[in-house]
Amino acid sequence: MKILLNEKELVGKALNDRYMSPKVTDTIRALTKFYYGEGLTKKQVKEALENFIIAKYQHYDPMKWDALLNRNVKQLEKSDHKLYVVDEIRISLDELKKIAAIDNLEYEKIAFALLVHTKIYNYIKPSNDDWMNSSQADVYGDSNLSIKAAERKLVIHELTSRGLIYNPVGIKNTKIKILYVNNQSDTEIIIKDLRNYVYEYLRWKGHKDIMNCLRCDLRILKTYKTNKYCAECSKKVKQEQKNNWKKEKWLQEEK
Repeated sequence: MKILLNEKELVGKALNDRYMSPKVTDTIRALTKFYYGEGLTKKQVKEALENFIIAKYQHYDPMKWDALLNRNVKQLEKSDHKLYVVDEIRISLDELKKIAAIDNLEYEKIAFALLVHTKIYNYIKPSNDDWMNSSQADVYGDSNLSIKAAERKLVIHELTSRGLIYNPVGIKNTKIKILYVNNQSDTEIIIKDLRNYVYEYLRWKGHKDIMNCLRCDLRILKTYKTNKYCAECSKKVKQEQKNNWKKEKWLQEEK
């Protein structure tokens, strides 16, 4: 997922470590909100942003950054300056039932991912009104599916024909309105960790092969009976076991 979920954390990393996020606009936007929230004037905010960039990059080119800084300083001057933290997403029973009614697991996973993305945007911007603004590639990636362009068109067409989404410009448009959001229905799933979150839908459907890594708690697909860790943690555990074995062997030889 490429959506920024924690502006507070990003600002902390930027100020303490001069960190710049892969999507530069996320850092600039968050810092702009932070500086305005600290009571700085429009001019002071622009100067603070410039100082951050100068400290970050050895060869600062004002021409390269000016448009981005001016746009953020102007757009965010009178907006809400509170830094957001998306700590959980709630999925209702009615939403899940509408997704399950699609009766095609791949399409259901995509519909679930679309819903989660939309709810994140709704949280970040309460006036969002159920619009999903992520790229299709990001959504399909979260669905853990590898789908060709032709198949993506079929997915959008199917969800549109079922009245689940509204795609105003056509299948190539990334902005889609999700029509099955229902926050009035009872909450069925609370997602606090947005890594591999689509597995929560599979759990809800009764899939028994979903588990959490014993080391980092990442949701993973259990591929064999003795599986306990995600791929990354499994490598670390094996390396630690190898190091411990070498250490024990060395100690025995020293005796």
